[in-house]
Amino acid sequence: MRTGHRIQWLVLLGIVATSLAIAGLYSFHFMDIPFVRVDDAWGMEASYRLASTGVLGSPMLENGGNQTHYFHIHPPVYYLGLSLMFKWCGFGILQGKLFSLILALLALLVTCWILIETKLSTPFQTFLLSILITTTPLFFVISKTIRPESLMLLWWGLSYVLLHRWLMRKQTRYLIAGSLVNALMMMTHFYGIPMVLLWMIELLRRRDWKGIALFGIIFTLAMAPYLAWISTDWSAFY
Repeated sequence: MRTGHRIQWLVLLGIVATSLAIAGLYSFHFMDIPFVRVDDAWGMEASYRLASTGVLGSPMLENGGNQTHYFHIHPPVYYLGLSLMFKWCGFGILQGKLFSLILALLALLVTCWILIETKLSTPFQTFLLSILITTTPLFFVISKTIRPESLMLLWWGLSYVLLHRWLMRKQTRYLIAGSLVNALMMMTHFYGIPMVLLWMIELLRRRDWKGIALFGIIFTLAMAPYLAWISTDWSAFY
């Protein structure tokens, strides 16, 4: 076996050993982690109510922003997706957590795609990194919690891929897809603002006025149903 291959396999074994060690540490207090948190409960309740009655709201959150009847403060895309999961697969804790796990794994695949496409790492190095990422505490929590962070990771990754492709290839289809992804990201959580700003910075740096106009029009059209919905109850925001 050549020295380079031997080193790669040693690194692989080291990362696998580290990942198993981290997983072992989890096991000591695994039963202390609540299987269902408060966030899980109201997230499932709002999505189940939407799937069963057509109303996106949560009686569990009656004290804030009129959320019994509306879910304005929480942008709806994640909860729409979870309600579809309940429609297709039935209602349950397992289905809710499986939804977040699937989204987190898709986000991991997109992250690997970014690393390879931007030539930041080789496929083998990316494989090693993916093993390490899946055992980090943050990924562990995000992938098992019924909250929109797992979907946000996926939107961030897709938005970055589309931005990189638009910068490299200057094809309008990537700009259009990027504006749609950014709109969906903003309708998932307001954590998407930095990525929208990054797109704007790149468009302005290139003085691409037509691109800015196209991005803004598509972004606004995609956001229009959400903006119309929240206009029915502005009091939810103050």
